[in-house]
Amino acid sequence: MHDRDIAEKQLFDYDDVFADIVNVLLFHGRSVIHAGQLETARDRDAYPSAAGLREMERDVSKLVRGDGIVVSLIGIENQSRADRTMVLRVMGYDALAVSDRVKVGQMISKKCTT
Repeated sequence: MHDRDIAEKQLFDYDDVFADIVNVLLFHGRSVIHAGQLETARDRDAYPSAAGLREMERDVSKLVRGDGIVVSLIGIENQSRADRTMVLRVMGYDALAVSDRVKVGQMISKKCTT
């Protein structure tokens, strides 16, 4: 199972494969997302918890750029068997990713106003 997960992550990391998968799953096969728009996003993040510093690792995630700005973050999670907590884990991944983007935006705003 572990080998299959590694192979899937490596395959999905190719921008053209990722774009094809997203287009099939989200856009019924229409070519909406293109490989040239994709940029690999950070798949690991850390956050503080009551038990200490914890780490989250997403399978594959990509930023989608349009007109020079990030317009979307798309993540793909693979499961070998059903995990009822996956929805909560994905929400956690998304929250950390959005938090990071907000921090970057705040840094850019501060540089522009000084």
